Amino acid sequence: GAAGTAGTEVATADGQLRIETREESRKPVHPLFDGGYDPLFRYFYQRSAMSSTGTLTFQGKDYRVAGTANEIRQWQLSLEELPKFQWTWSGFNIEGCLDEHGRKLACSEALRTFSLWDAVYAADGTPAIHYLNEMAPPPGCGTWTLSERTEWTLEPVGEWRSPRSEIRYARKMHIAAPAQGIDLYLTAVNDDQEIYKAQFLFPGFWEGAVRVSGTVNGVKVWGNGYLEQWNRRP
Repeated sequence: GAAGTAGTEVATADGQLRIETREESRKPVHPLFDGGYDPLFRYFYQRSAMSSTGTLTFQGKDYRVAGTANEIRQWQLSLEELPKFQWTWSGFNIEGCLDEHGRKLACSEALRTFSLWDAVYAADGTPAIHYLNEMAPPPGCGTWTLSERTEWTLEPVGEWRSPRSEIRYARKMHIAAPAQGIDLYLTAVNDDQEIYKAQFLFPGFWEGAVRVSGTVNGVKVWGNGYLEQWNRRP
């Protein structure tokens, strides 16, 4: 449960962008494989709470930049197996609360880190994974998991149609877990986050940054996160 130091350095070939990410919370294994999920999903993990710092070069001038980051990895699903599934996957963090005027405040709900995965078998829509998890930052490192469809829901709100592939993606996702006091929205920072250049390998792949809004335990909160939509079709 101790704070990690792992990170990743990213640099573009032209040197215009150099970013280093650093782990700020514990590294969760996601999802926990207990025999209830398809064995193909054993080797996934996600670090949702990470910081990022580095430099951005624009028109010959260097700018120091800082922000949040999210890391995901998997080494089980092959290119042949990926099309068997359709999913929505996210990691997101609560950064603070909002007062009645929308001003940002520090509060007890801040620094909470969540991940979710909702997957079905693409052939017939049969449920494969339905998983909402919270990872507490150090020193708490507590965790809870909701894996029943009666415990939490994930619903798309609005859609964006790609002008290139004609595939439709959700602009926003609504997450509700009444017993945990969660009523949140994940809203795409930019509609067009489709990975179109990899369409020949990954058709219907969309991933990118989202903003978090809504309430936790009746308190208005805000935050940042990552959202992935896979195997969407026109």
